[in-house]
Amino acid sequence: MAIPDWELNLFNSDPRLVQPQDDERYVRAARQLAAVASAERLRLLHALVVGERTLVRAAVWADLPQTQAASDLATLERLGLVRREERDGATEYSCADGHVIVLVHLALAHAHLAVASARPRRLATAPSE
Repeated sequence: MAIPDWELNLFNSDPRLVQPQDDERYVRAARQLAAVASAERLRLLHALVVGERTLVRAAVWADLPQTQAASDLATLERLGLVRREERDGATEYSCADGHVIVLVHLALAHAHLAVASARPRRLATAPSE
């Protein structure tokens, strides 16, 4: 199946992404997905996506204990999903790049679709004669 050129630019213009990758790239991607595969970490990333940039604000927004948020942010940073910056004596966090933001949005949107599709559907009724 040929992929139109315009589809190659969905998230990255690298045409190699539509080809099989080396094993190490799959391993790194699986590690990153596994790190996000926790409701708490996903909530924390969502807090960063909406602009809660400090540890305290992100923890409150995500309804997590500050110690857990600090540990999770450190893990996400180590895996390259979160960036930490010192600004005016304060530590701020953000998603490492747009791919992380897209990952959060896709996960939440897909979860919504999964719930919607699990609902029973009405069967079409035969017209009355």
